[in-house]
Amino acid sequence: MKTAFILLSLLLVVSLGEAASSPKTATNKGAPVASGTSTNFAPMPKTHELASIWNDPEFARRLVGSYGFASDAEPRLSPEEQAVYRDKVVPLLREDPRKAMPVLSTLVKPEASAVFDFTLGNIYFQNDDFTNAVKFFEAALAKFPDYRRAQKNLAFALVRDGKYPEAILPLTRTVTLGGGDGKVFGLLGFV
Repeated sequence: MKTAFILLSLLLVVSLGEAASSPKTATNKGAPVASGTSTNFAPMPKTHELASIWNDPEFARRLVGSYGFASDAEPRLSPEEQAVYRDKVVPLLREDPRKAMPVLSTLVKPEASAVFDFTLGNIYFQNDDFTNAVKFFEAALAKFPDYRRAQKNLAFALVRDGKYPEAILPLTRTVTLGGGDGKVFGLLGFV
């Protein structure tokens, strides 16, 4: 328990340093977040040893912000897929992400972009359905193995579900793909 406390303290110091040194405008401010939608992303009970980090509003905001795109490490959408995502999925994500689930379920196909699998995984993750979140993050990675955000969110879902040993590989893969930040390194030290 003492080791966990030390790791969590270190993680908090690192994340506070990131928050102080990074410009506020560079953090996915265009990500779709409904005004009435909770920014809690699969919150933990206050008694859990990771609750102080996991329930932090900034950490939750960044997870909710992962619905956006990072073009340098993202699978592409065909023009048709872009139109469907923009016209059908994004409005539902903004209103209530759960309403996008039926549309995304019809879009998730072996030949379709991994973006659809990833987005559906995010919705399951946000709603504490870790089994389905992991399933869809893994499906996205089967289609696009270097999908950095899918690696990262897979790791976060596994950690959130208490599957610490299983989270090591996607956490280290996230670092390898250039996604290492204070939260990833802290969780890697924790697991």
